[in-house]
Amino acid sequence: MGYGGRHTGHGFGSLAMGVIRSRLGYRHEVVKRQLSHGSEDEYGEAYDREQFIEERKAMMQAYADYIDTIEAGGNVVPLNFRRA
Repeated sequence: MGYGGRHTGHGFGSLAMGVIRSRLGYRHEVVKRQLSHGSEDEYGEAYDREQFIEERKAMMQAYADYIDTIEAGGNVVPLNFRRA
């Protein structure tokens, strides 16, 4: 994709988390569930089976629309993702 040495898979995940939460206003637990490989808690899947499927579908469409806006040269305010 041309990002070798400049960006990583985890970097794209971090970018998505930041944009979806701060620009699109979705809840942290929904974004986290979408981006995760599974529950971080040893017993998390046994007790927390909420998958937020419908909310995640809408969220990912909103994110795709956001990216389309950027590609089309839309008015998008950049985020600062650098660590303080």
